[in-house]
Amino acid sequence: MLRFLTCLLIVATASSAAAAPLIELTSNGKPVRGKRLAHNKTVCWLCDVDGRLVQVPLSTVTDFKQVADTFSGRPTLEVKKQLAAEFGPEFEYAVRGNYVVAAPRGKADAFAMLFDQTCREFLQYLKVRKFQVHDPDVPLVAVVYPTRKQFVAQCAKDDVHPTPVLRGYYDLESNRVTLYDDPLEGTLATAPPANGGGRGTSRSSKSPQANSGEPSGSDRAKETAVHEAIHQIAFNAGLHSRLGGNPLWIVEGLAMQFERGKDGFVKTRSTERVNVPRMANFDEYRRERRKAGAVAPLIASDDLLKTAPLDGYAESWLLTNYLIETRSQKFGWYLQTLASRNPLDPYPPEERLQDFQANFGKDLDWLDVEFLRYAEKVAAEALPARDSKKK
Repeated sequence: MLRFLTCLLIVATASSAAAAPLIELTSNGKPVRGKRLAHNKTVCWLCDVDGRLVQVPLSTVTDFKQVADTFSGRPTLEVKKQLAAEFGPEFEYAVRGNYVVAAPRGKADAFAMLFDQTCREFLQYLKVRKFQVHDPDVPLVAVVYPTRKQFVAQCAKDDVHPTPVLRGYYDLESNRVTLYDDPLEGTLATAPPANGGGRGTSRSSKSPQANSGEPSGSDRAKETAVHEAIHQIAFNAGLHSRLGGNPLWIVEGLAMQFERGKDGFVKTRSTERVNVPRMANFDEYRRERRKAGAVAPLIASDDLLKTAPLDGYAESWLLTNYLIETRSQKFGWYLQTLASRNPLDPYPPEERLQDFQANFGKDLDWLDVEFLRYAEKVAAEALPARDSKKK
């Protein structure tokens, strides 16, 4: 039975996530519907019409059928009604594009405009550069709490550790962005995310500095909204797998790369797409602690981002910036390589390196040299002279 079901799932798999069929599995006597994300011999992962992840053990499945040729998410107006029933009159609700936002009264439309603007500009930038992405096919939900106390309560429900500096996160399981906007709160420090999108662990993400445009709301909340929205869009547009296995440097590097555009990602000049705080962090790291050939270990594992977050996140952003600005086509191929993997399979360091080298070449020592030359050039243009001088 399991072998037969696996064959059916393979047949039902479309050539692209955007064209996936709607399937139904009967598990423990109950129907479960969604689009297939991945499966192996023991489990199938679906995305339901609300964008939530659903794990179905194949040993519990007694029936399978394809319900429709094309999967589509729940209509946004229906999601808006659901959010109103969930959060009540303390919040107001707004719909813009794919986004449905619940926020404190008087702020929902401004945040919805910000999320929608971020989504449109991010996808436009990628499509112009021929990256293989598709528009999200499920509603993108964001919840903005008016107080940190309410935010921390939601963190507990989502199994996210609310560090003192955490302002928001994207949750892979529910597919929601959660943050809070308290204009009376003091200055925010930055903190690294707990992980890069693995299953079964804390799913928080940090809120580094960003330039998010004109809509109202506290600057810190807008910065958080932009960063977490980019995570959410990337995980729903085919850039990353919702099921994990994504190299952390690429997940965070992309979010940090695209949070800085002042006038839209497409129109903004490359020199204005520099994440200046991260560039300053990297410049110090390069001069004081970085070892030669550090690109290879960053690609092979997530260790640096976990053990030395400021250094790891700075290098992740700059490497992403370098590859996009100088090797855009190859970077797109690399993202396709990552997206084509079965996320349920292990991804050991040697395979991570092989996939990178297949797209950018085997000589990572030379790439490291060119990368450092690029870093010095960007530092000279973006940082005050006193910050970019070598010791």
